[in-house]
Amino acid sequence: PDMWSEEIFAEIARLSKPRSTASTFTVAGSVRRAMQAAGFDVEKRAGYGRKREMLTARIDTPPTVSSPAPWFHAACAAPAAPGAEIAIIGAGVAGTSLAREMRRNGFQPALVDPHGIAGGASGNPAGLIMPRLDLGDGAGARFFIAAYLEALAAIDAIERESGAGFFNRCGVLLKTVDEESKSRLEKITAARLLPEGYMTLRDDGLFFPQAGVIDPARYCALLAAETPLVGARVLSLAAADGKIILRTDDGGERAFAAAVIANGRDALKFRETRTLPLSGVMGQIDHFAAADAPGHAIAFGPYAAPAPEGGLVIGATYEKIAAHETAATSAEATLSNIDALGAALPAIAAALDAKGSSPRASVRCQTPDRLPVVGAMPDWSHYGAEYDDLRVGRKRDYAPAQSVPGLFILSGLGSRGLVTAPLAARMIVAMMAGAPAPVERDISEALHPARFFIRDLKRSQRIVAN
Repeated sequence: PDMWSEEIFAEIARLSKPRSTASTFTVAGSVRRAMQAAGFDVEKRAGYGRKREMLTARIDTPPTVSSPAPWFHAACAAPAAPGAEIAIIGAGVAGTSLAREMRRNGFQPALVDPHGIAGGASGNPAGLIMPRLDLGDGAGARFFIAAYLEALAAIDAIERESGAGFFNRCGVLLKTVDEESKSRLEKITAARLLPEGYMTLRDDGLFFPQAGVIDPARYCALLAAETPLVGARVLSLAAADGKIILRTDDGGERAFAAAVIANGRDALKFRETRTLPLSGVMGQIDHFAAADAPGHAIAFGPYAAPAPEGGLVIGATYEKIAAHETAATSAEATLSNIDALGAALPAIAAALDAKGSSPRASVRCQTPDRLPVVGAMPDWSHYGAEYDDLRVGRKRDYAPAQSVPGLFILSGLGSRGLVTAPLAARMIVAMMAGAPAPVERDISEALHPARFFIRDLKRSQRIVAN
């Protein structure tokens, strides 16, 4: 009987959307009265099998519950219809992960990218699939753990479905470089942040046996399978008549039921995103096709890994890059990668000749808190008008957030997009479909596109959102 408390039914009502229904095998008077008290219309009906009667219930107007952070929770919007055509701007690992998840949920995605599949940072010759582990139980720490497990599951599923091999499960060693790092890895091991068997503490560091090296371009191509590609650059977006209109540099205008901005740093070229503190970081990796590689990948800040096509990949440099600049390789960056490798793995570095490198430079997109930006695109006019009182610390009942209908963003994945993109894509598509979120509410809030806007208001920093 303890499970049938009034508090439980009040919570069920709070979590219900308008016109939600419920049913239960019990017809006890206490259950019926508790459901009615919570706002449900209750009806007794014929039961099943040997059960003579059952209860059904419906709630048309769930109770309005004040949210401690209404700016992160928009009023309930109608989900996209099954079969809806949805544009994905960007065809890197973020965009292609979205494409796969949309197809799995019955939508019809289209990728829009002038550079084709994996034309940016996702086109590197190798990438690491390994966890980021932070001590503590914060939302960001839990997101990265969940993302790693989701990425492994997605890779396994794609390999089974396609029969293609693109992931070398060689394992990754997070190498100890000093006493401080050794102590931290010991604490991480003691905290048991991953399931049993997913990490092993060794004398030389923390080893992740399920981790490994992926072929990013091949991975993105499989994620994008059966998804049409528009080889054009999106110049502007507009919401009109319940559609998102894309104007492209080939002179075309294309209408979609919804759109997701997933083109990394180039997201800042749209008016709707210019309040977001996205920045570019250029990174160069170097592929030595004739070099011997260790049997597993080794990460120590930089990394060394066996390349999918053979040889050794090392990297990556980390250099700020202006919004108007493009990535370019350099001999200095190659030497920097070799020097960084020499500090941790001198024997491997000593065997490398800088002239034998095939370098590749690309731009990662990151945020100040190193967490991705995932969610519906805020209506900045609403935010600026409705939440301006936060600048002066005024406490009142703030209205729920408003977003641009049908417009979403997935950006700021930094150097961990191969790991975080699958779970972030699931979050976006769940919002579109009106399905339960795959993460806890505080994780959604930690990744919300408006978090920096709200943070700056609370810090009394005036923002002009236009």
